[in-house]
Amino acid sequence: MSNRVGPDLTGVALERALDALAARQAVVANNIANADTPGFQANQVSFERELDTALTRARQQGGPAEEQAASVHATPWRVLRSPGPARPDGNNVSIEREVAQLGRTGTLYQAVTRLVGKRLSMLREAISEGSRQ
Repeated sequence: MSNRVGPDLTGVALERALDALAARQAVVANNIANADTPGFQANQVSFERELDTALTRARQQGGPAEEQAASVHATPWRVLRSPGPARPDGNNVSIEREVAQLGRTGTLYQAVTRLVGKRLSMLREAISEGSRQ
């Protein structure tokens, strides 16, 4: 989403959410790929709290939308080790947990993508209305 009409907090929030969800999908895919690797410890991507904190901080700073959006510069996610009991070989990947996470993440990604599409439609409509006047 690098070709935004103008930087604003909503656009940045959607962009960061899509980036984090894509990172989560990659981590889950890696977990699944290593399900049979002895000693492998599953990872997970956490971003909801980090993104919320970054957005709250940006809103509290106030100022023009461009400045608020620019202040959400850090990648708002962390890769953590997944808790869970390890098998005798030291691997703690649960295929059931990973597949469920893939489904949840895919659903969220689709929802955010729909929001981006609706937002772009609204911007197009506003531009067309403005050009008619």
